[in-house]
Amino acid sequence: KACVLGAKNLGLHNDPDIAIKIRNNTNQLLVNETYEQLVAVPLIDPGVINDARVGAKSRRLIHHILIGHNNSELRTRPDRTKDEALLLALKIKTQYSDSSAWLADGFSGLVEKYSDDPNGKKGGGLVGWVEWGETVHEFQSAAFKLDRGVLSNPVLTDFGYHLILVEKIQPSSAALLSDSQYESFIIDISKGSVRNRLRSAAVAYDSLQLQL
Repeated sequence: KACVLGAKNLGLHNDPDIAIKIRNNTNQLLVNETYEQLVAVPLIDPGVINDARVGAKSRRLIHHILIGHNNSELRTRPDRTKDEALLLALKIKTQYSDSSAWLADGFSGLVEKYSDDPNGKKGGGLVGWVEWGETVHEFQSAAFKLDRGVLSNPVLTDFGYHLILVEKIQPSSAALLSDSQYESFIIDISKGSVRNRLRSAAVAYDSLQLQL
């Protein structure tokens, strides 16, 4: 604010070159807001936005067991069908529930024995601290509804079935934002769910404007 007042005292806002820059930046801001409000936001499932409003206020230390199948997006695919992967994931969940293992040898042992995530085997299935928007929606939607120590039901993503376990929960940096800032943040991270559709939607919007 002090810099802006200083610039005005110097009369910089009356400089023709600077005035053009201000006008161009203003126009670009209006263009960006138009695309966001009229192109991007209508594409987003309201449920995704509502989930984000709740989930983005926390971050979670997450572990998981990944059960892949022969069509999953893994470098080394297991020789099992999608249905067999689901049945195995359900069996593992039962074993965890029966043992009340938490993160001691019980859960780590299940990771070592079953998980197809090569990066998580030695760390007790550790994914790490995760904030909303950092994983695929199916995974985060399940993870951010879990209480500590409760193993999720099998969650299907392109990588296979995940059994998700939350070790710790903390407030996220987004929780410190004002209400208006938080809402803008929610819309921004929710756009990730429709990112592959944004370009074609923008082209369609542009063509309609040119017709008018």
